[in-house]
Formats: sequence, structure tokens, C-alpha cells
Amino acid sequence: MTAASPFLCLEFSASDKTEIRHDAPSYAPWLGPGKFAYETHLTSGANWVRIGWSILRTILVRRPDLVVTSEYRRAFLVNLALLLTFSRATHVVLSMNLSSKPITARNRLGQGVIDRIFQRSDAILVHSLREAESFAQLHGLPANRFAFSHWGYDLPAESTRFEAEPKPYFCMIGRNNRDFETFAKALRLAGARGVAILPGYMPLAPEVEQSMQVLRDLPMADCVNCIRNAAANVTLLRDDSRGAGHITVVTAMHLGVPQIYSETVVLREYFCAPGFGQAVPVGDANQVATAMQAVLAAAKAPEAADLIAARKAFAQRWLSNECSARRIAHVILAALEGRKLDLVDPDWQGWLDSQQSAPRTL
Repeated sequence: MTAASPFLCLEFSASDKTEIRHDAPSYAPWLGPGKFAYETHLTSGANWVRIGWSILRTILVRRPDLVVTSEYRRAFLVNLALLLTFSRATHVVLSMNLSSKPITARNRLGQGVIDRIFQRSDAILVHSLREAESFAQLHGLPANRFAFSHWGYDLPAESTRFEAEPKPYFCMIGRNNRDFETFAKALRLAGARGVAILPGYMPLAPEVEQSMQVLRDLPMADCVNCIRNAAANVTLLRDDSRGAGHITVVTAMHLGVPQIYSETVVLREYFCAPGFGQAVPVGDANQVATAMQAVLAAAKAPEAADLIAARKAFAQRWLSNECSARRIAHVILAALEGRKLDLVDPDWQGWLDSQQSAPRTL
């Protein structure tokens, strides 16, 4: 990489429609002005043969210097294309997470081939330290390929759909690894109202659906407004094996809304100071119900306003789009220049070290 060389950055990501965009991504300002030309290749659907062929053809024709990929399966297909075309492009994977079944083989030889393809990645950005550990173990990836960054974004425009919703209510939004069964049981135990937002294709047992108001396929604007008006945002996970819930957790933090969450390693980097949320054991409806009652009581406490402000300040400092974009750019530049990746941002580690250990109360 030299200052005088022109660079082409291809980004592959999922979208509702297939198209090519030439606008610069959010991290572009921190890579240096004029150093890259950007192409973002968006593909819709889940026809992985078609997507893989499109990626292979694009890399073969465009010969990029840098490839940035979002999503686990696309990362695999991009790595495969880079190997088949003998490309020397640097490949950085963003937001690596496991929202569906991992890519595995039934025998050691096949698994070795799969792992070798994943190992073509030069740097992998994850949104929890647990995910770095999981992927390293799953595909034999070197630990020094990973970098942690909080999920960060700025709040989008929101609707007013839930302004008139009877209150108080507790909301739970998402699909990946969510435990709606425990949420339903807790609502019944606490005698509380609940709103669940999930995809249209995700089934719920009749007794679960009858315990709450279930809404499907709502736009992000409605989801944000649902969280804003909730007594608490609830993120209950089935297990600690996969990252999940980061988008709704970050949204609630930006809004200053109280949170109840499963005490899992995949969420620990987001609830790292007193008052940010209340942890409950995985699958324990009684503890969730107790936390719901505590949330309602704490809403009337004198320190409630200070806690709202503290959550918002944390989100603005560590969970913003700019903070995320800066971290992505740092990881990309380190990969391009062959520098050692910091698993954790030193500034974040310094802030974390400055926090005194304290119970996570509301």
C-alpha cells in the first residue's frame, strides 16, 4: 500500500434489492480522502449459488485491492472467490455473527477445507468478545485476526405508533436466539403487559402468543418507538453460544430506557456500569418477573432521571455511528498495512478499567 496508488474497495452486503452503489461508506472519511474508489454490491434473497457466482464474477472482473464483507455466509463466499481467483486483496469481515446454522462438514477433510476458506479473512470485526472466541474455535481462526467493536449507530427516524399504547408494557424485539417462551411466562407471573415484535416467518406456540401482543414485520421506525415507550426493553436469549440482541440493546441505551437482559457473555460489553440494566439467568421466568416489578418501582425513584442520562451518555460515547465507523477504519487500515490488530480498543479498555465494580441495579 503506497500513498500514490489508486485503490478499489468492494463491499458485499445483504439488502432488500440487488444493486450497485458508488457512495462512500460511513468509515470512508477515516481511511483517508481520495485513497479509495468505492463500490457496494448489494444482493437480495438467499440463493447462495447465485450470490456466490455474482461475488466470484465481480472479484474476477474488478480486481479489488480491498474487500469488505458483512454477514457470515457472504464472508465464506468472498473468501472462496478470493482463493479461486488468486486475488491478493485484503479482506475485512464486519459484524461477523451466527444468525443461522454454521457452515460445517460431516468429515474432518471437508471441515478442513471449510476452515481453510474462512481463514482467508485478514481481519474480522465482532460485536462481542464471546463471538471472537466462538468463531476462532469453530473454524480454527487465529485469535489475532479478530477485533471487537460495539454495535454502533445513530437513532433513525421513528414513528408515533406506540404513543397511545396502554402503559406500562414491556417489549421484546428480534428473532436470533430469542427466548419468547420465558418472556411470556414472566409476563404472566408479573401480571404485566408485553409487546413482542418478530419476523412474520417466526412461529410461536399458541400459549406464548396469547400471553402478549404479537406484532410482525414492523419497520425500524415502529420498533424504535416501541422501545421508547416501554417500561423496559427485554432481551432474553436461549443460550450463550451466539451473539444476539445488540441492535435493540443499543437502541434502548440511546433512548435511556431501562433494560432486562439474559446474563450472558455475548451481552456483557454493553452492560458494564451500574444502572444500565438488570441481568437475569437464562430461562428463569421468576427472575425476569421480579426484574419487571423492580423496573416499575424504580421508575418512581429520585435517581431515575440520572440513570436515563447516564445510559444516553454511554451510548453517545461508545455506541454511535461515528464511534463504530472510526473503529472499522482502524481495523481496515491495520489489515492493509499488516499491523497487529488490537482485539479491544485501548480507549474502551481504559474506560472500562476506570469503572468500579458494582451491582448492576436499576
